[in-house]
Amino acid sequence: MKKYIFIASMLVLASCKDFPTLSVNTSNEMTIDVNKTGTQYSGTKLLDPTTDETFNKYLKKLSDINISRVTYTISNFDGPNTQIANATFDIADSNGGNKVNLGSFSNINLASIEDKETDLVYDSNAASKLENFLIQAPNKVTVYYNGTVNQAPVKFTLKLKFYSKIKTRLIGSN
Repeated sequence: MKKYIFIASMLVLASCKDFPTLSVNTSNEMTIDVNKTGTQYSGTKLLDPTTDETFNKYLKKLSDINISRVTYTISNFDGPNTQIANATFDIADSNGGNKVNLGSFSNINLASIEDKETDLVYDSNAASKLENFLIQAPNKVTVYYNGTVNQAPVKFTLKLKFYSKIKTRLIGSN
């Protein structure tokens, strides 16, 4: 009889959506190489968090994702010390649908912030959309970037980093 009670208890626990859970901090990043002869740059890149070991480990048991911070880092800058950049970042689902503006930076002197991780000012509603894209299969996000500089050419590497806290079930799966 105890055996049946134990099995029944485990089934009940496994079916509970929020019990027990674990919260884990993780981050996903992407690198964009900008190398243009003019003063404008743009493109798209796919953010695939399943390449992150922690995210992938809990993928089938994710119950919540909370974007806590988005940063950018400029590296490999090869331009005049007075080069000023502006950029906007949009996000969409993996097929490019449901596109929204995530955030931007403006009037940034590239030489002065080289190799310094800097917080991106982002829209909280867009961050919620990003969370939804990440938690739902195929768990990927299309990132669009569009920028300008005051002097040509423009050459640098831009790393976007998305910090998040994921909540995962320890028992059962989604």
